[in-house]
Amino acid sequence: GANLAYLAFNTTRKPLDDPRVRRALALALDRQGMVAHLFAGRARLAESVIPEGFLGHDPAFRFPARDVAGDKALLKEAGLPDGFETTLWVMPNPRPYLPEPKRIAQAVQANLAEIGVKARILSQDWGAYLDAVQSGKHDLCFMGWTTDNGDPDNFAYVLLDRDNATKGAASNVSFYADEAVHGWLLEAQATPDEAKRAALYAKVMEKVREDCPILPLASTDGLAATRAGVEGFKLHPVGIPILSRVKLR
Repeated sequence: GANLAYLAFNTTRKPLDDPRVRRALALALDRQGMVAHLFAGRARLAESVIPEGFLGHDPAFRFPARDVAGDKALLKEAGLPDGFETTLWVMPNPRPYLPEPKRIAQAVQANLAEIGVKARILSQDWGAYLDAVQSGKHDLCFMGWTTDNGDPDNFAYVLLDRDNATKGAASNVSFYADEAVHGWLLEAQATPDEAKRAALYAKVMEKVREDCPILPLASTDGLAATRAGVEGFKLHPVGIPILSRVKLR
């Protein structure tokens, strides 16, 4: 599946406006364990906002691994040695990129508690949830994206650019607004050379790893069920069932 599940930090709300705090929370999370146990064996750990198989995806790129001592040091440096209280918003129903939303929220909550961060889990029905996170009412929230067209711009620009951080209609629900990232993303849109585009996306990913507005979690397999007697069924990478060649016998 050409999708991404991620945790977004609302960069407009204190203390999450401090990148040290966001990096500390990221270091607290056992992403590998979550993917291994909460995705039914149907997902891969995501290390980049750009999924595998896309231009600009670097298989060697990594977010830092879990480091409880390191994240406590970052919180102390940020003036929060005893942690803080926050909210963790999660959708109420499974999504193709997040099959166990409530359980993964509980796992994140438990990890954060180890560094003194008390996260209160909040949830609303899907429509109200989307409205809340697109309006910036959250501190932390789970979201995901499935590509519309197979181009890396459809992930990087949609999820990270300042143009998409308008409260009330945001697809950039971290409300991250970095000028350098904005410039690189616009340049990548206007650059036909694939090697140059890949180099620009590499710059974006390095800056995102440093600033940590969102933390990639997983890319899940595309799944569909059919009954006996269905022939020629194909599932498109964007999740659309292709029925033009389906036969029933």
